[in-house]
Amino acid sequence: MIRETAKTISRASKDLLRKFVPDLLLTKRDIACRLGPKAGRIYARLCLLDVLRLRTSNKRLVPQSARAFVFVCHGNIIRSPFAERLIADGLTEGAVSVTSAGLGAENGRPSPDFAVAAAARHRINLRGHGARRLTPADVAAADVLFVMDVQQQLALVHAHPSAAGKVFLLASLAADTPLAVHDPVDDDAPLFDACYAHIARAVEPIVRHLSRQTC
Repeated sequence: MIRETAKTISRASKDLLRKFVPDLLLTKRDIACRLGPKAGRIYARLCLLDVLRLRTSNKRLVPQSARAFVFVCHGNIIRSPFAERLIADGLTEGAVSVTSAGLGAENGRPSPDFAVAAAARHRINLRGHGARRLTPADVAAADVLFVMDVQQQLALVHAHPSAAGKVFLLASLAADTPLAVHDPVDDDAPLFDACYAHIARAVEPIVRHLSRQTC
């Protein structure tokens, strides 16, 4: 009887929470819980800083000596190849290596049609792109690895502890953009356009920074 009453109260509390708390916050809470105590606290802190526009990471520019950059997402078919090409096109000179890879990429998988079409509207050609899985050699050779969200940052550092000091969120230098770059893989065409517009805003300060270093 007491156990059933407790369950009823718990369900009622959750229903009340969903009624007054935005779905986005509930989603972030669920993600933090799934990440576990340590990683969850880091995730929650970064989300809070993002909401308050108090990112400390945007004050910490990429290393002055950095010349090898890897852009990382999950599948390396939508977000990271677009960011890679956008950065490469924005740099007119200088000995800078720019590549991309995916944490869970299926090697050789092409970019979906929606991604190819949306990228073309930004004058980026993803036709013929084949996905590539991130390797230990990629991590070792990189001076900086840019990821799309906090979960990827934590996953990359967990898999490659030596990379902890050189993993950055792609949008961390752009104070006027959300930190997490949404993956539109299962979405309709308009969300691919929104994703690429987000990435374009996020890479602007990176291109400016690299341009200063390669002049």
